[in-house]
Amino acid sequence: MRLFPKFNLLDHPEKYNLKRTKRLPYPTGVIAVAVFLVLFLVTSDLHEQAIGLALAILLLGFVSFLDDIRGLPWPIRLGLQVL
Repeated sequence: MRLFPKFNLLDHPEKYNLKRTKRLPYPTGVIAVAVFLVLFLVTSDLHEQAIGLALAILLLGFVSFLDDIRGLPWPIRLGLQVL
């Protein structure tokens, strides 16, 4: 929670017409992806499909992270989610 403000990883309430003005850190997405990947890789036998699924989840998490920082255009987000 202390690192996110230092790296300006805060939400944008004005983007979603929220009433609050204070920006809050949002580590939940990063933590959720990391916990899922660790638990998935520990509990599954590492075959091609498991590795492919883990890489897909990692790619979705990375794109979501970039979108939070820079605001990616929707066609790029949608294209990567469909991929």
